Amino acid sequence: MRIILTLILALTSALANAEDKFSTPEEALKSYYKCLEKGDAKCVIRHVIDLKEFNISGPQSTIKYTIKKITTYTEKEAAEWNNKGIIPQAKIGDVELQIYEEHENYSGMWSYNLRQVNDSWLFVTWSAWDDL
Repeated sequence: MRIILTLILALTSALANAEDKFSTPEEALKSYYKCLEKGDAKCVIRHVIDLKEFNISGPQSTIKYTIKKITTYTEKEAAEWNNKGIIPQAKIGDVELQIYEEHENYSGMWSYNLRQVNDSWLFVTWSAWDDL
């Protein structure tokens, strides 16, 4: 009986970890928005490299978004980022998604930088900016 319970727990853990693997940056973004809409801080944390806590007041309004630009960082883009002194530093292969987000009370541009870690895309950093 103990062996069966151990196997069930291991399988449950493996399935939970499989749910947190995102094969593309776009898939990670879609899942991240679902976490925000549910108001699930633990879910958000699973999407971000080295994030220990995340405060969210509860479920967020539905987020409509349009991907405006996708940039895969080459040596040039990573160097440009890193020469600005921004932390964390960019790495070759990172992907930047420039997104136009529409929320219930506001809209605007966001940049999300993601990195592939152990066969899954995770967020490294993000920022909001005006589309001037």
